Amino acid sequence: MAQTIIAQTALEELGNGRYQSIHPAEKMGKYARIAYGGCTIGVALRAAFRGVPQHLYMYSAQGNFLGPAQAGRKYVIHVKNIRQTRSFSTQFVEVFQKQDKEELRHCMILVADFQAQEKQSVLEYSSSPVLSYSSLQDSKTTEKLREQLLKSGHLNSGEAERHKQAFTLVSRFWDVRQCPEGIGSQNAYGVAKRAPTTQDDRSLVDKTTAEWFRSPCMLTSQEEHISALGLILDAGMAFMPLMHNKMYLDDVGVCSTLDFSLRLLTNGVNLNKWLLRELRAIAGGSGRTYSEQRVWDEDGHMVCALTEQNILRSKL
Repeated sequence: MAQTIIAQTALEELGNGRYQSIHPAEKMGKYARIAYGGCTIGVALRAAFRGVPQHLYMYSAQGNFLGPAQAGRKYVIHVKNIRQTRSFSTQFVEVFQKQDKEELRHCMILVADFQAQEKQSVLEYSSSPVLSYSSLQDSKTTEKLREQLLKSGHLNSGEAERHKQAFTLVSRFWDVRQCPEGIGSQNAYGVAKRAPTTQDDRSLVDKTTAEWFRSPCMLTSQEEHISALGLILDAGMAFMPLMHNKMYLDDVGVCSTLDFSLRLLTNGVNLNKWLLRELRAIAGGSGRTYSEQRVWDEDGHMVCALTEQNILRSKL
């Protein structure tokens, strides 16, 4: 079992553009044998850096999940360069897992783009979060918020344990402080369905969840920062529309990521420092949801954005 983000996304080279994860995929909570999608994203992003010149920076990664990865199994990754110039590089990444009969099964494909640092920017700007959120010092850990909801009666002991198990992976890999203004901090990411929130008068598309996060272990390379970023940003995105609508995973049949787009807006994303992420549900229909997440540093500069389309299938 990996104890750090660096270890969870670490790879060993097999030769000819092939790699294998050192640690197996892990699940988030105890709901199924399906691995947490962020584990797949993390190893794919890390593999994308292999063979790319160090003077190039990743600015975009587009991924499609082709099937669920199984927890407890390692990944096999194939990487192919499909563009290489002095200023740009594009990597095509395929992520597999071995099945019982040793055959490889596709889990994901990813296209990652890299660009050299420009001499200067013609324009520099970024938008702000939808809401004004509390500072890091006034935001609380997931554990303290769970205790508060338990004491207030909005969580019973069984629900509190369920919430704890659901976020053990995040707690192991990340330092997180949840902003009290966000819905996720007020209803335990949807587990406390009965809990009132300060955003109950808002429409679903106007509701937000926000939290501060950073890596508890020192990250030293671009590939470590970006792969770690991919690992955490997937957390909560698929079921976020549910928790913003007083629902949870037990209210639906299937809820998981179909595709994602990660855009890096700076060449210096630093996960050793605290970052603020804000999650919003944008649209839903035809059995799918479309959600957005934006991330800022402590100075208020937006450093990246993640959009996802997820399947949301009703119970049969």
